[in-house]
Amino acid sequence: MSKKFAFRAIRASDIPGACGLIRAVWAETYAHYVSARTLEAVLEWGEVETHVALTFDGIIIAEREKKLVGLVSTNFGWISGLFVANDFRMQGVGTQLLSSAEKQGGRELEVHCFNSHAENFLRKRGWHRSEEYIDDLWGTMLPAIRMAKRRGYFNPSNAPN
Repeated sequence: MSKKFAFRAIRASDIPGACGLIRAVWAETYAHYVSARTLEAVLEWGEVETHVALTFDGIIIAEREKKLVGLVSTNFGWISGLFVANDFRMQGVGTQLLSSAEKQGGRELEVHCFNSHAENFLRKRGWHRSEEYIDDLWGTMLPAIRMAKRRGYFNPSNAPN
């Protein structure tokens, strides 16, 4: 079994898999922090399909052996979603997807405060908090952070020898 991942623009045939991945990651991440109504709104009321439709031209997917394992969506400088299947985390997929989004102009995104793993992931890659606020997700109020990419960020681990 190959451990190599391929990254490419989404195709229409990827939409069902992309929606399934978003639903799985969103439910796993938010289930303990939002109301049942909010969870239903996101997972069942067409919100995922709307997200994919609105950001289709800015979606990059990651796949391994033709299985969709991650995706990032970028729209007008905003990274509106970064999703990696649980079994494929800590293998560089999220880093590569984030890099792809940055190359497409993604410079800002939102992280909810309970998601410290995501915030730490971003901080290690040169992102910083630019604003804190309360986000209303269909009636569930969640503290959120807007994060922005530092311009000219230098990561010593990427420096040539």
